[in-house]
This record gives sequence, structure tokens and C-alpha cells, in this order.
Amino acid sequence: MALFSLTLLAATVQATLGYLVTPLLFAKLDSKTAGDLAAFLFAFFSYVVMFFALLSLLILYGASSVGRSLARWPVWLVLLFTAFAHFVLGSWMAEIKAHYPQGLDKQAAEWVLFMQIHGIYQLLYLVVFIVLIGWAWRLMQNDK
Repeated sequence: MALFSLTLLAATVQATLGYLVTPLLFAKLDSKTAGDLAAFLFAFFSYVVMFFALLSLLILYGASSVGRSLARWPVWLVLLFTAFAHFVLGSWMAEIKAHYPQGLDKQAAEWVLFMQIHGIYQLLYLVVFIVLIGWAWRLMQNDK
């Protein structure tokens, strides 16, 4: 039950942040402020997801019969994709944004590169969300 709760909480927060909070930030704030705030929230949440994934792996690798009967690859996938998105892609986007203290816009030389990296980040974010939902479903089925 702890794994299910952790997974469902991570998926819920991820969906809320990515698909509700971030669009609201960009609708109500200027692009630079919204982007900076969204980047902070995504960075913070990346650490939360990685913590939950590590905690889930500890539970799975423990002595419980549940841990032995469940596949661990979804948790590893969430951990690896989140770490890659945060430490590699997030850092790369922050480095690009640092070159534009007034804000990155479509006329910036690195706009296309930034948007390509951002697109990959968004794709990984969606994959992690789908894996979390699938993992929660699997855990729910296992509890029956």
C-alpha cells in the first residue's frame, strides 16, 4: 500500500505541476518570471520524484513478498528519466537561459536549441507520468 500511495502522489503532483500550474504561470506572469518559477518548481519536484523512486526501490528490494513479485523496471525508468531530465536537460536549459538575463525569446540565437531540449524534456516528463500511472494501476491490481 505504501508503494501505491507514493506512486499515486508522485503522479498527481506531476500532473498538477506540468499540466495545470505551469500553464497558469505562463498565462498570468511575464514569460521570464513564469519560466524561472516553473524551472524552480520542476527542479524541486525532480528531487521529490527521485526520492520517492529510491524509497520505492528500497521497499521493493526489501524482504517483502510484494517486492519480490513486482517488476522493478518502472521505478528504475522513472528514476533514470527524471535524473536525466533534471541533471542533463534542465541544466542545459538553465545554461542557455543564463545567456539571456532579460529573458529568452524567439529572436534569440539559441531559441531553436532551447525549444528542442525543452521538447525532449516534455516528452520524458510525459513518459514518466504514464509510467507512474501504469505502475499505480499495477500496484492496485496487485493489492486485490
